Amino acid sequence: MVNDAIGILDSGIGGLSIWREIVKRLPWENTIYIADRLYFPYGEKTDRQILRRTIKIVEFLLEKSCSVIVLACNSATVATLPLLRSRFSCQFVGVEPAVKPAANQSQSKEITVLATTKTATSQRQRRLIEAHAKGAIVHIIATPSLVRAIEEGKIHSQATLKHLKTLLTKETIGDSDRIVLGCTHLLFVKRIIQKVIGKKIQIVEPSQAVASRVWEIRKYKKGNRKKIGKHKFFTSKDAISFQTIAERLIGPLPGPTSVIEL
Repeated sequence: MVNDAIGILDSGIGGLSIWREIVKRLPWENTIYIADRLYFPYGEKTDRQILRRTIKIVEFLLEKSCSVIVLACNSATVATLPLLRSRFSCQFVGVEPAVKPAANQSQSKEITVLATTKTATSQRQRRLIEAHAKGAIVHIIATPSLVRAIEEGKIHSQATLKHLKTLLTKETIGDSDRIVLGCTHLLFVKRIIQKVIGKKIQIVEPSQAVASRVWEIRKYKKGNRKKIGKHKFFTSKDAISFQTIAERLIGPLPGPTSVIEL
């Protein structure tokens, strides 16, 4: 049992980009990570399907004594966050496309958001743009096949590079000077995206903001901050594949990976 842990959930490996930043910011904290690979990708599921899965995962994390749960998945956040907060008493942290800082920072007043189909078409995304990107042109590009390639570990393949070059053209991003990564999987191809778009266009992503929010929640927690946290990883499918691809992306995992039935 990992006591008083931070729970982190995603449909696959993408949320590890958030997990990595949280552990970097709060190395003394225990974490439990769940990849719901059996139902990957969330970006192509209905809100009801995603809610049903996230409820099961949250209940599992609460049984494991998690007191903060991070939805390290944009699709899960837009589909379920208000409902989960109304149903459970623990604290939740969601992940949303960083439209506000991107729009505020943009000199050209034109930005591009890369996201899953679910996030790209959600009401929450539209409200986010209406509230924080007034006066700016916002291009939204859905990237389902790219997310699948990343989940399979095809980060440095020629097919992935070619796909990004096709996605990110003058015709699709216009005069955008900010690219928003609206899916946590995309953080693992950040360097490749930067290579494709050039140094003049900046990438805006949420990992540090999410880690800062978790730190704000946990900063009053009593405990030994000199200790190293313990970490457990779970997946609803293919533990060996998950661990192999995860370690290819972020290095050796500091804890075991187990399959769970949910």
